[in-house]
Amino acid sequence: MTKAPSMIPWPRLLEIVKTGWFMLRAVIFDYNGTLLDDLSVAYGSVVEIFRVYNIRPPTLDQYRQEITADFMKFYYRHGFSDQPGNPLYANAADLNVIRKAYYKQHGHLADFRPDAEGVFQELVSRNIRLAIVSAEISSVLLERLEFTGLAKYFNGNMKGSVWGDKAPALFETAQRLGVVCEDTAYVDDSLDGTGAAKRLGMTAIGMGSGYCSPERLLLVTPYVINALTELLRFTEIEPLGAS
Repeated sequence: MTKAPSMIPWPRLLEIVKTGWFMLRAVIFDYNGTLLDDLSVAYGSVVEIFRVYNIRPPTLDQYRQEITADFMKFYYRHGFSDQPGNPLYANAADLNVIRKAYYKQHGHLADFRPDAEGVFQELVSRNIRLAIVSAEISSVLLERLEFTGLAKYFNGNMKGSVWGDKAPALFETAQRLGVVCEDTAYVDDSLDGTGAAKRLGMTAIGMGSGYCSPERLLLVTPYVINALTELLRFTEIEPLGAS
């Protein structure tokens, strides 16, 4: 269950002291690997990249244990070169061309987690505000959400193309939702995303069935789930200190 943050604005602290309860007011989601169950497609694109360069690909387990937002380190560790002129030289732009082509052909195999819409409906019914902050290309993100009819749950609070540190986008999104970071949860399947949320004082929740292994996520946050329905227990009012 959620824990009381170490830094709480005075108005919020007074409210908690008076009522004895703590509750989340907003949930922000990552997209790839969190809402969209696309691990198999993502790993397939990795295998394709290694095939093009004629390098033996790492296993799925290796991928989940090692991948980070700075994904080129992963490729350089497994045989690619960062030296121009080397036959195995590659940069992020080179690899993204292959990834995009692979996703264009196989992306339809990835779908939203089956419990996604039900969880959105339940969270909205509890007056929880929802948003998305993702590295996915903005146009791709919005098109997929509109096509599936899920965009309506986010009231326009869908921010894509967030590369690098997600902390500024998460902070801005919380402000736009009208909540403080300490009343907000961020659900992500990466060390980088959960780490950014934790630095802001948000409740960082790891998606353990996404790109990153549960064991790695537990290094950042004690809260790791494998299904979106498990989120609901984080939005139930409970006495401070409950476990």
